[in-house]
Amino acid sequence: MSLISVFYTQQFPQYSFVIVISSLSTLAWAILMRTMLTEQSASEQLKLLKSFLLVFIIMTMLEVGISFGQFVTRSTLNLRIEQSTVIPTFGVGADEDGTQFRPIGLKTHANELANSLLISLFSILFLFLYIEKTKSALPWLFKVFVISSILVILLITQSRAAYIGLFLSGVFFFLRERAVSLQLLSQCRDKLKPYILVLIIAALLFVPLVTRRLLYSFSSFGSGGGYSTRTELQEVAVLLLQKDYSWGVGPGMFIPAAFKDNPNGVMKYFPESVHNGFLLFATEHGLISSLFLLLFIVQFLKEIVANVVRPQNSLILAGLLALCCMMLLHPFEDTLSLLTYITLIVMSIRQKSLADAKK
Repeated sequence: MSLISVFYTQQFPQYSFVIVISSLSTLAWAILMRTMLTEQSASEQLKLLKSFLLVFIIMTMLEVGISFGQFVTRSTLNLRIEQSTVIPTFGVGADEDGTQFRPIGLKTHANELANSLLISLFSILFLFLYIEKTKSALPWLFKVFVISSILVILLITQSRAAYIGLFLSGVFFFLRERAVSLQLLSQCRDKLKPYILVLIIAALLFVPLVTRRLLYSFSSFGSGGGYSTRTELQEVAVLLLQKDYSWGVGPGMFIPAAFKDNPNGVMKYFPESVHNGFLLFATEHGLISSLFLLLFIVQFLKEIVANVVRPQNSLILAGLLALCCMMLLHPFEDTLSLLTYITLIVMSIRQKSLADAKK
């Protein structure tokens, strides 16, 4: 359906086509990985999944290290990130603190980095939990180091949507898996006792940072805050959707379409996509594609509840909730994220194992 939207776009169809092909390439990778894993024995599946997990962790930790280096040096570390050699301006709005610095990693914006790290966080947690259930768990301290490193960078990105997503996902998981949550908290308390001084120093560093960011958020609704600009972008998106509600303006074509429609409006001083991933998808891909996506989401959630054991399914649902927060407040389309594909792959492995057991 998105490919059909490319044929109807009046902006840059070649670039729009490349965006769709990029999405299809990720889907093709997921299909190939699923096919390869389901054809292997249980022991080979575990080896391949552990290898994938470790490669994924190395890639994630590389960006974590770069992000931390950027935060310390307040620079891009002389990296050229998509032709940019400087960190995007932060602190201009009334709801921002200009004395702070937000790293971008290998992305173009701190919010994009936070979104990517959220996907990595829940994907890695899910694979940790899945592999642990197969009695081939990785060392506990290694897992704590990986997860805590990602969380530290998430904190210093100062993404309020990521904060909200982490909080809501944590509450959701605790309410759905109270016994498991209490057990994990007790385990962390016992094993982290020797590192209490490090934790206190970390709290002294990060609590003021997060608190200040949240306090500045109260200025979002005032003059110069981000709320009014985002509202104007949503109005532009609705107008564009009304002009072509069937197929939209084309994948990745919101900005050029909005410029063409109203060059002297909000796009003149804030040339970004609408900060609502759900509305952005509908505007760019059209309502027909959105309907198919909605049907997929409903079926996907049913499959998670039916075919993934607890607490693994609770963790996946918590991750999807966190990503929904990012989509609701930023121009990200996280429905078909790496977390989704990894979940589908693991579900296929489990269904194959159950089918073999019945035989």
